Order: sequence, then structure tokens, then C-alpha cells
Amino acid sequence: MATNDSYGGYEQERFADKVHPRFECPICIMIFKDPVQCPNEHYFCRTCIERYLLTSDKCPECRCHLTKETLKTARFIREMLEDLDIRCVNANRGCPEIMKLQFLQRHEKNCGYSPTPCRNEGCDEILNKNEIEEHERERCEFRLIDCEE
Repeated sequence: MATNDSYGGYEQERFADKVHPRFECPICIMIFKDPVQCPNEHYFCRTCIERYLLTSDKCPECRCHLTKETLKTARFIREMLEDLDIRCVNANRGCPEIMKLQFLQRHEKNCGYSPTPCRNEGCDEILNKNEIEEHERERCEFRLIDCEE
């Protein structure tokens, strides 16, 4: 499951069940993340529309005048999405967790499968957070070893 940080939304395949297309951002064609709306109730991911507004002052759907300040939080859409089941972003690294979207950020902040770089100087390995301590202490070829002599 690839992630694309250049877009604002969630990938459809991360959800346990198919999400209706009405929850797709028209800019990134992914499921809304932090949804906002223009005055005429066209919805977008916040990061998508804010990036779009760097080059335009019109809604890409209805062409009404639009600024960051005139965007409104799409609370109802956000609340509907929060009840959907989603996989952790680290599923491709082995995380088996599926949770409600509203708990995703808290889980991912502490996920044991988060990519974590080795802190030993010279080592470029990136391991799961739950494996890093053992690697640094026992397996890393760049670890410091106490010499008995």
C-alpha cells in the first residue's frame, strides 16, 4: 500500500470497506482528509484546496471567489468519515490494526511498525519502531561493542 504525501487525502484501499465516491476530493481523487467546503458547499481536502489557492482565488468546482479564510470546516462530512474503519499507514510494514478513522492519528503516533532509522553512526537501516532497540543493541554492524581486553 503506497502512500503519496503530495496529496491530501486517504487512499481508498486503506479503508476496510469501499468508501462512496461522494467522499472523494475532486483535486486528489482520494478520500477526504480534514474536509473543508467552499461557500457553495463543494468539498475538498484542506491541504489540496489550500495548495490550489496558491495559484487561484476561485473554487475549482463552481468558480466562486475563494480564500483560505472563506473555507469552512465540513464538520458533517468529517464526522461521517470518522466512523469508517481504516488500516494503519504502516500496514505494508506489518501493522495489522484496523481502527475508526477518528483514532488513526493517535494510533499512528505510537505504532510499533513506524519506520525508524537506526541511531548508530554509519548505519542507514530503517526498521520498525518495535525492532529498533534490538537491532541497535544486538544486530547492527555499526553498534559499539565493549571490548573485554
